Amino acid sequence: AHLILSDPATQGAITGKVTNSSGAPLSGASVYASIELPPDPAHPTAPIQFSNLTSFLGITDSSGKYTIPEVPQNSRYLVVASYPGKLNAQQSSVVVNAGFSTMVNLSLPNSSGTSTSPTPTGLYAISLTYPLSVTRAASTDILALLRQRILQKKGWQNRHIASKQFTAKSLVTRDAPAGYSIENIITWDYAPLDNLLGYVVVRSVAVENDFKPYAIVQDALANRFSDSDTTLTPDILYYYSIARLDTINYPAGGHEGDPVIPPSVVKPLSNIALSAPTNGATISTPVFKWSKVNRATLYQILVYDRFPTLQSDFDLTNGVQPIWPADPNNPGASLVNDGSTSQTYQGPSLISGHTYYWTVLASDSVGSAYSISPLYKFTAN
Repeated sequence: AHLILSDPATQGAITGKVTNSSGAPLSGASVYASIELPPDPAHPTAPIQFSNLTSFLGITDSSGKYTIPEVPQNSRYLVVASYPGKLNAQQSSVVVNAGFSTMVNLSLPNSSGTSTSPTPTGLYAISLTYPLSVTRAASTDILALLRQRILQKKGWQNRHIASKQFTAKSLVTRDAPAGYSIENIITWDYAPLDNLLGYVVVRSVAVENDFKPYAIVQDALANRFSDSDTTLTPDILYYYSIARLDTINYPAGGHEGDPVIPPSVVKPLSNIALSAPTNGATISTPVFKWSKVNRATLYQILVYDRFPTLQSDFDLTNGVQPIWPADPNNPGASLVNDGSTSQTYQGPSLISGHTYYWTVLASDSVGSAYSISPLYKFTAN
């Protein structure tokens, strides 16, 4: 489950009715809403991006009525209604005001004939390995912050995980390292198609030619899928592809479009452990040491002068920033090349008696796999 939190004082609602072309109500239609980001003037033809991580979802009742409650106020909601056997209908630039309900009625037309589902574009994958528990007492904000830091670096910070994901089949491999989790994220370009019901995700383990249906993503606004299977294993190849599902022929006809070829492939990294300074140590000039990660070519040290939290999921400047490196585009000695698993602190002067926090990110040579260490703290003397 993915929870979306917002201040109740900023919340409104989207409500309305979904009908067929004759005006009869459609029961069980899905209505999706996402906050559409303004187009980038530098890339006017780029695919639409959304700022929320999942679609807000409403399902119509027997009268065709739906309500999507408690959504943040915004003036650029894209609302899409979808129903098997019908073409989608949408309304853009929907305004939601705090304390009010915005009415969006949608009529889903019949198809004039057969339809096609073009192959998705922009398929890409990334793998993240991270500890299940950052520290025994601390919150997991640091995982969210570092995860978003990596995704923002890849240009994915505003791509959302599909709101309705159903695992069709789990492929058994070896277990991930104890105390660690692996997440493989695949992303693709959103396309506003009027016959789009969702996507089928296929996966092949270790070899490229043994694809099996893995999940169905029923979301007309989806452009991302997160595979957090507990059997994901470091140093094993995982191949992913997707195909679109057609509202006209699916599910009765089971029609799928062509999958993306070639598929996207990731090879997760193993976990990374910190060894010095020990957690809670008091030290003057720390020498950071960590375990070597197979296939990792870069290690990024991050040092914070307070516990790192993420204030905004989409703007990392609102979160706690590291003091070393102060400029992520110029990491200096905080970025360590392959072959070395230690580095002396070379950031701003440390204040005696102050507590600092540090972590290390490992990455492979192509930036498709990352490993996040636990968060340790030390006190300067």
